[in-house]
Amino acid sequence: MIQHATIVDVRSGKLVNDQTITITGNKISSIGNSEDMDIPDYAQVRDAKGQYVIPGLWDMHVHLEENYKNAFTLFLTNGVTGVREMGAALTNVDQWNTRIQAGMTAPRLVYAGLTLNGGPADEAPHMLASKGTSQ
Repeated sequence: MIQHATIVDVRSGKLVNDQTITITGNKISSIGNSEDMDIPDYAQVRDAKGQYVIPGLWDMHVHLEENYKNAFTLFLTNGVTGVREMGAALTNVDQWNTRIQAGMTAPRLVYAGLTLNGGPADEAPHMLASKGTSQ
């Protein structure tokens, strides 16, 4: 449980003071006023008085490749819980997602897909040369 936190409500733009967040497994199961929440004897409690809780952030343009393990840790440490990979080989993204599903700690990972290029494709694994004509 996270107790006495100030929650940033990004929909309304308001701060909601003195809230307790109950986490079951790895998901939030309830949020409520701290004075109204019962704390089970077995609960691990963190006092977050004077601290803020925000929704997880997304980085919508990342290039992971060789640095993915260090990058995943840094993202999570800084509140980034989701990333969109913009240019790695799809086979690498599939391997990373397989490792994430097997328990590797990492943000959610989505893939932007191939980039169509009007000229010759360079060496990047995500570039695909377009053979169409332009007008």
